[in-house]
Amino acid sequence: MEISNALTNSNNIDTFSVDYPIVFANHEIEVDIETPENITVTEEITILNNRTTSISNFVFNLNHPALILRIEDSLGKLNADLISVNDILINFRSSLGPNQQYIFRLIYKLDIELDFTQGKPTYYIFPFTSYIQYFTSKQHITIRLPSHSILHETDIGPPPYFPENVTEICTGIRLCLKWEFENLEPATEIPFLVFFDEPYSRPIPVWTIALILIVGIIAGAFCVFIVMQKREKRNKKTIGSIYLTDDQNVILRLVSQNEGKMSQKELLEQTNCTKSKISRNLTTLEKQGLIIKEKWGREFRVYLTKEGKRVVE
Repeated sequence: MEISNALTNSNNIDTFSVDYPIVFANHEIEVDIETPENITVTEEITILNNRTTSISNFVFNLNHPALILRIEDSLGKLNADLISVNDILINFRSSLGPNQQYIFRLIYKLDIELDFTQGKPTYYIFPFTSYIQYFTSKQHITIRLPSHSILHETDIGPPPYFPENVTEICTGIRLCLKWEFENLEPATEIPFLVFFDEPYSRPIPVWTIALILIVGIIAGAFCVFIVMQKREKRNKKTIGSIYLTDDQNVILRLVSQNEGKMSQKELLEQTNCTKSKISRNLTTLEKQGLIIKEKWGREFRVYLTKEGKRVVE
């Protein structure tokens, strides 16, 4: 999804009432359910300054639990501050004059677990809510189902999705559901619900397996080296463009207060997190290069890296 110039004139969009000093001329939301455990949301927003004076920032409400958040425009990362768990103060690169619009996007992973129902066939239930914080002229929402997954159709019970005014689009082996809305008032909530069958896998042809083995033998070591190098560079680049959750901040501070090392069991005792949530947060922090986990007897010990100490400071 390409992003156009950061500042553009708004001559081609409707004139809004002065009752709405800040409006969303367009709001595109794409929910990519790659797997039931890996769901990425991309929101591209065109904000219009409907005031008679210039503005340099505004507050955006993120009403979904997110693990990793990136905010950017056509020139790269944007400067933003977390005001609360859900409210983000987004700063423009330069002042936005009257009747001008600014295009940016947010990319984050949903921190949710889908309900799994043991039916025939088994299926998942995906809930999603779009909260309208500002007057929105146009909103488009796309939910992309996993590969080889289809809508859960039944003769009785609820339809496979809500709202029902949806457009179904097949792209290869993935099904997309698209909704369009216009002139949405602030404080409006639009709930979405999708029922889809558990993704099925197709058998891999024998010739494909043989080809994979040959390529793996010839280029395996080289590929591993390239992947590790790219992963290290990517981790270094993303350190400055992510936002840590409250639980992740607490974990880093606790480890820092204990001379840069703690056991996973000690973290569990000193936080309100479950064992699985501690493990998930540690995995995220380790991927970001902020901590190192080492096996110590029957448990793990957690150490702060140099980048972890820098973030805490």
